[in-house]
Order: sequence, then C-alpha cells, then structure tokens
Amino acid sequence: MIVPVPFLFNPLKHHLGYIRTYIENTSENQLQNDLLRIGESQMDLYFGELLPEELCRQMKTQLTDTHSFEKEDFFQMIHRHQYLKLKVVDDSEWVLRKGNDPGRYIHMHPGRYSPHTVRVKASTLKTAIAYQVVSGERNVSPDVLNKVRKEMLHLSPLARIYKHSGIGKMINSLQVK
Repeated sequence: MIVPVPFLFNPLKHHLGYIRTYIENTSENQLQNDLLRIGESQMDLYFGELLPEELCRQMKTQLTDTHSFEKEDFFQMIHRHQYLKLKVVDDSEWVLRKGNDPGRYIHMHPGRYSPHTVRVKASTLKTAIAYQVVSGERNVSPDVLNKVRKEMLHLSPLARIYKHSGIGKMINSLQVK
C-alpha cells in the first residue's frame, strides 16, 4: 500500500488493514524503528474496508470538486478553517490538515469517533503489533507479551490481560480472519 502524493498518512498508526499486512511481512529487526512512528498518545484507528489509496482518491475527488486540491488552494482553505472534515463512501469521516512535508501537503487521519474507527492508546497498539510480529500466536501468552513490553517497547509489564478488552482485544483485532 502506497499513499499517493500529495497525501501524508501513517497507515501503521491509522489503518487496520495495513497493519495486518505489515504484521505478516515484517521482521523483528524492522519492528522497533517502525513502531517509533506511532508516537505516544491516543489515536483513531480505521477498521473499514477501504484501502488507503481509495481513501485518498475519494478525498482528492472531493477537494478537486471544491477547487481545494492544489497546494495554494488547499492552504487557503485550511488557513480559513484550520482543518477540513470529509466523509467518504463508507460514512467514515477524515480530518485533513496542512502537512509538514512540502511534497505531501495534505495530512489526513480518521476523524475522532467516526464510523469504522476506534480510539486506541499508542502503547496498546504498539504492544499488539509487536506481540503479533514476535509471537504470531492467536492466544495471548502473558509471559511473551510482558517480555515484548519490557524488552522491546520499554513499557511496564501487565498484571492481567483480558481477552475481550484493551490489549487482548487489540491483539485479536490484528489477527487476519
């Protein structure tokens, strides 16, 4: 999955389908550096069916229709409104802001509490991704999970892991069905 120019989008942080593909194709060696890009706060994770390329295509169409796709036009619109919220075909909402990269000037991420999204802590997402890459297990092993948290992510161990909430639920979500 490639995010087309001029969009700036971190699918490892915001797109469940991309994360599943990443887990299947990533080695432990690559993992630690990649997880740094997720950051430390909370984020919204899109779990809908649309691929990043299709999301960008739909946003480009909407921006073009309103004469806001070209860089100068986009910046003028963002200057007036600070951000823009667009809805795509599956009713999910996406927030567009000014990007920091000169070539990728449209920074996009899922809207907070939008359809087909879930709010997740960065530490939960990083733990679930790392656990799946390292173990590949369908059932959560507390020993392996806590080893990943301590040694790879430098996070404190967890006393309990619940299958249907928090990290347990996220690990289950990341598994390819």
